[in-house]
Parts: sequence; structure tokens; C-alpha cells
Amino acid sequence: MEFSYQRVKKDDRAIIGVQGIGDVLTSEEWVPTLWFSLEEKLPDILEKLAIPEESIPCWGIMSGAKEWLSPWIDGEGLYLAGIDVPLEMTCPPGWQRSILPAMEYIVIRTTIPLVPEAVRFLFETVVPDEGIEIIGAIQEYYGPDYLPGEISLYAPISMG
Repeated sequence: MEFSYQRVKKDDRAIIGVQGIGDVLTSEEWVPTLWFSLEEKLPDILEKLAIPEESIPCWGIMSGAKEWLSPWIDGEGLYLAGIDVPLEMTCPPGWQRSILPAMEYIVIRTTIPLVPEAVRFLFETVVPDEGIEIIGAIQEYYGPDYLPGEISLYAPISMG
């Protein structure tokens, strides 16, 4: 599979959603339940956002359990299945709010089954070719215009 990437700078982002913590080696067992919970809660928030559900950008925010936005390596990790909301929006009861700080990213758009290959491409090709360092956890983005199964991986790098 041939991958491509781009460098993107993003401003601070507020993400609200459903957060969980679990063993990073069994994430395929507990992370999907967070997305199901988010889907159940979405109708509660859609009125406040005043936009249709199909227009909402979604994020899967990963973080080490001990240090915010640190990579998942082993042990426990945090995962927030959430939606992008205005920074000034307060977090409704029953929701978790996190801020993704302004960063520069390497972004690779792919499909869920190809995520392991895309991550390998990132570390084996992009990092050495660009002479960059990944400085935190890779985040998942699901755009409102994406087809089912499409995903972008956002790998934070040092701002240049």
C-alpha cells in the first residue's frame, strides 16, 4: 500500500465525549464501547451545537494514563471518543472535556484495517525522511465527509 502524508498546523481544539481507561493491549475490547456510548449521548448535545450529526468531526483522543497526550506504550491508556466543539463551550454533565493544544502534525489518511501499515510508514519512512520527532500520542480523526472505515492519523511533531 502506498501512503501519502501532509504537515498540518492545528489551533487549540476542544473535544467532548466519553472517556475510558484500560489496558492498551486489549484496547480493541474496550474502546469500541466508548464509541457506542458516544452515539447514544449525541442526541443530547446536537441541539446545543445546532448542526446535523453528519457534519460533526469526531476524534479518538489517546493519552497515556499518567501523562496527558503521552503515547500508548504499555500498561493503561486513556481514550476519549468525542466530537470537536467550540472552545468556549462548557462541558455538559455526563461528558468529559479535553483540550488538544495547538500543534503541528503529520497527517496520514487511510482506512481502519490499514492503520498498522500507516503507522509503520510513519515511523519507518516519514520520520527519517523529514528528520522529525513524534512528540506524543497519535490521534484519530473521523471527518464528516469520510466514508465508513476512513480515518486520519494525526501524529504530533515539534512545531517548526
